[in-house]
Amino acid sequence: MEYNKFENDFVKRTIKIINDLYYTYENNVTLLINCLIGLISYATEQTSPDDIQFKSLYISKLNELGVIQKSTDDEKTFRTIKNALSHMYIEPHSHEREITHICFSDKNPHSKKCHTIIEFKIEQLKDFALFVADEHLKRCEKK
Repeated sequence: MEYNKFENDFVKRTIKIINDLYYTYENNVTLLINCLIGLISYATEQTSPDDIQFKSLYISKLNELGVIQKSTDDEKTFRTIKNALSHMYIEPHSHEREITHICFSDKNPHSKKCHTIIEFKIEQLKDFALFVADEHLKRCEKK
């Protein structure tokens, strides 16, 4: 199947993958992280420095979920998940052989200390991925 509008089609297909497979696929957390790489990277990289509305929605959702464990400023927090995925600053936590939550962290390349830590329960991570995808699609429709 071809892409007619890559940005829209890619995001919509990724949403469909999450919705169709998440509850039936044995490696659902791996699937979610792989989908998240595309969704978060695309949305974050397509956000201009002056797009305060999208950044604000993104940060508000993180605050609503109560997943920010450490933060120095909103700009760094906005980029943390993308950077954590890109540099593999991802730490899964398990209970009884099931992944229960995932911690994303980000740090300055010249420091060993993390400036931002965001920790999601798996269901929260799925909800956040779909939220970002939906908000990004709304933004695409306005173009």
